[in-house]
Amino acid sequence: MRTVQELTARRQAWLESLDRHAEGLAWCESHTRLADLVVETVVSPDTPVAVIATGGYGRRELSPYSDIDLTIVPVDEGMPNLDSLVRRLYRELHDAFAQFGLPLGYSFRLVSDAPGLDAKTRTGLLDMRFVAGDPRPFRPLATALTESFPAGDFALAKISERKNAIATTNDTPLVAEPDLKEGSGGLRDFHAANWLRLSIGERPLPPGAAYDAVLRARNLLHRVSGRNYDRLTRSRLAQIAERVGAEPGTYSEELTEARCQLSSEYGRALERIREARFELSPGVVAARGEIRVLPHTDAGIAALGLSIGIQLGLSVGDFPFAPSEEVAGPEALRAISSGEPTIRALDSAGLLSRLLPELTRLRNRLPQDAVHVYTVMEHTLRAVAEIDALPQDGFLGNLLGSIADRGKLVLAILLHDIGKVAGDENHAEYGASMVEEIGRRWHLGDALIADLTWLVREHLTMVRVVRVRDLDRPETIEEFAAIVGTPERLTLLTLLTYADICAVAPGVFTPALATFLRQLYERTMARLEAERPQAEGDLDTTRRRLVSRLKKAPVDEEATARFIQSMPADYLSGTSTELIALHLEYAARAAEGEPTVETHPRPDLGGTELTVVCQDSPGLLSRLLAVLYAHDVGILSIRARTASSSPPVVLDSIVGSFGGGPIPTTTLRSLSEGLRRVAKGEVDADDLLRAKGLDPDRRQGFLRWNYVPGNPGILEVRAPKGRGMPFRVSRLLASFGWNVVSARIGQWAGNAAAAFYVLGPGNVPLSPDEVAAAFDREAALPNSQR
Repeated sequence: MRTVQELTARRQAWLESLDRHAEGLAWCESHTRLADLVVETVVSPDTPVAVIATGGYGRRELSPYSDIDLTIVPVDEGMPNLDSLVRRLYRELHDAFAQFGLPLGYSFRLVSDAPGLDAKTRTGLLDMRFVAGDPRPFRPLATALTESFPAGDFALAKISERKNAIATTNDTPLVAEPDLKEGSGGLRDFHAANWLRLSIGERPLPPGAAYDAVLRARNLLHRVSGRNYDRLTRSRLAQIAERVGAEPGTYSEELTEARCQLSSEYGRALERIREARFELSPGVVAARGEIRVLPHTDAGIAALGLSIGIQLGLSVGDFPFAPSEEVAGPEALRAISSGEPTIRALDSAGLLSRLLPELTRLRNRLPQDAVHVYTVMEHTLRAVAEIDALPQDGFLGNLLGSIADRGKLVLAILLHDIGKVAGDENHAEYGASMVEEIGRRWHLGDALIADLTWLVREHLTMVRVVRVRDLDRPETIEEFAAIVGTPERLTLLTLLTYADICAVAPGVFTPALATFLRQLYERTMARLEAERPQAEGDLDTTRRRLVSRLKKAPVDEEATARFIQSMPADYLSGTSTELIALHLEYAARAAEGEPTVETHPRPDLGGTELTVVCQDSPGLLSRLLAVLYAHDVGILSIRARTASSSPPVVLDSIVGSFGGGPIPTTTLRSLSEGLRRVAKGEVDADDLLRAKGLDPDRRQGFLRWNYVPGNPGILEVRAPKGRGMPFRVSRLLASFGWNVVSARIGQWAGNAAAAFYVLGPGNVPLSPDEVAAAFDREAALPNSQR
């Protein structure tokens, strides 16, 4: 058995031999084999996990100072002591490669994770190979990755990555100091070409002489730099030429020619996308450069496929049939968020009339005022184009970059003038009255419909204030801030106002209007985000005002007052009056035993927000999280609130994701129904998990935990990555008698990381000693009692 020390000595000798090796790939393959032997010194064949090489290490292209990327996949995710085994392997592998002289990166994956992996993670796994341990999980993981492969999305992501990479390195191979990995003509051009081929179902090409030449140059660059460095400067070029015995000018020309060939290879792969047949979204395929929609495809999903195809440079084929009447809202929102060219393509294909007939019927309608030079629909599409054209570094561009949901903004623009079907007068009010039906048809959540309705109703308000009100008077700002209510609505309305004005006619958005619009935004935002803490007297005043505003809500005033009194300041200040009114209705239904589940997309968080309003009961949050776990939904954040009522009613908001994005419509319907049934006590959450092959009684392992005292306190945990972690932790905390006020779930160094904001029984803050004692008691229990 070789020792790491012996392998390190062999690596050093291999590094010193680099100048004498004319072939880059052959040198890297031998270097990779040495790294494999290091892994084998740590991971024996009887270890119940597969250790898999990914990325460049997986391709056997380990340059002198490349990273070692490993993925660990267990044979059995329910095996005892899995957490401690993974921790030990990582520690020993890290120490071994630290001695060997290369940095280690690792991730822990389950085969069931495959459908939800993002494009970046999938890319590394495309080049995976088994290295050590038990090989049994390797093939199931490869199969799961293939079966869940999102061809269109993946190709689009890879092309976007290359555009961004060459924009920050070199955008042509014909430069004096190229980046040999990420720049145009770098190794990544060849990698990306093969990834694109795989995404459209073609075989990858083997590396040729040009690739080998660039790889050898990169190896030598690492050697002369003494580190992982890919920018080939003039001085480094001279050093490398001297090492290989070449004249610098001749060597530079030969290397440039090789990089031009790699760049051309990437260009040919882009051309193949316009010739191959592959899936863009369910029911939408690319075929010989055209986008084709299969019969009975949901209009929203068809729109998403068309959006991806348009961004890939494909043309829109004939649509001789009508898609189904259903509209998958999240997919449709994502489609229109890609901008005006996609929306025009949807119109050409006949899909826009399926999605928004309220807009397309205004195609030829002329506005009644003389200022507008375009029809209502053309004005609307040009308004979207104004948003698309905003520079990233300007005031409005920064606002656009900050918004939570670009799809919401674009849909608001598309809807803002639909009320003109009844004439220009009062079209904002009439249009707002139409949004509800559109939102239901698109299966949008109540909160999103409320925001869209408000934006359509108020889309003329800001320009009216800008044009005729004195912005230097404090009461102007106070009144406008009261109308807007939240920073998000202010930002969305500012962008909508800008786009609406610009699309009226060329030159209408004058420098004066630009100045006044920015002043109104900044002064209103300062008022909405006043930094002074809210005193109890101010909070009482806010509550009284809300009760007064909500008198028209279909809930008696006493119940309204109790609800407002029990809600925290962040809810009262950050939630619109319309949404509070909706929550009041939901709370009244919940008190009668009828739970409500509302949903809306959160693309800023890569997911969907679900709000559950129902009667409270011990362990409720963990049961709700069990439903999401059973649907393979990852948890991003949790906020739990309890209204003082009899019986007590909770308002729990959970942001979840599926495959790195919003939860698909079909899954969302099943998930919402499951949440309602669990909240109502009609089905046992544990039974849902068992039906999916998941163990509700599995103990949650922790890599470590830390508690920060406060009101509420913050319990920070690190654990092996897995979708069931939020459920298991919340169930554990419920068993302690603690209440979870909110939580954030994420990743750190390949593991799950979370912060749970907790209070003890009776909502009393917990001390560090109480938290430590609870975890000590839990750790001391035998498995049968946990």
